[in-house]
Amino acid sequence: SWPYELVRAMFAGYQERDYTSTSTLVDHCVRSDVLKRKEDYVEDLQSLYIPFRGTNKHRLLEENAHPEAIAEARFFTTVTGQEISCSPDHLTRTTLTDWKFTESPPMYNYPWRNHTEQVQFNAFIVRNATKMERGDGRKFAGWDTLPFDPREEQATKLMVVYLGPKFVK
Repeated sequence: SWPYELVRAMFAGYQERDYTSTSTLVDHCVRSDVLKRKEDYVEDLQSLYIPFRGTNKHRLLEENAHPEAIAEARFFTTVTGQEISCSPDHLTRTTLTDWKFTESPPMYNYPWRNHTEQVQFNAFIVRNATKMERGDGRKFAGWDTLPFDPREEQATKLMVVYLGPKFVK
């Protein structure tokens, strides 16, 4: 039932990660994430489909980000000898935003707890970044090549935007 083109695109877009990211830190089972990075394992197509859809939607939003924003860049810092990283979806001088694609956005006006934790971790890492990689594939040529230095002009607002199948929250 899986068309060839879809399977090929899902494998082509699969992201091998050898770093500890904030999404790993707030995952329900951190141990399984660590094992996936260290050991061979088998994954089924259905479990690859949701991340595939999210990655493609993130890419579309990144391509259309505000010119004064930093979109999908990866920031790194070290805490007690362990390097951790994050990739905020959209960062402006005032706001760090994380897009969440979900079938069921929270019922009330509060983000899911792990999403709140993730944007808080992201803000900490960005404010204390020791290095950065550009999200658009271009080589990072220095902090002064960005629209602003997010370590100096620190976002004071953290936002989780849920993009559900029928509405945005």
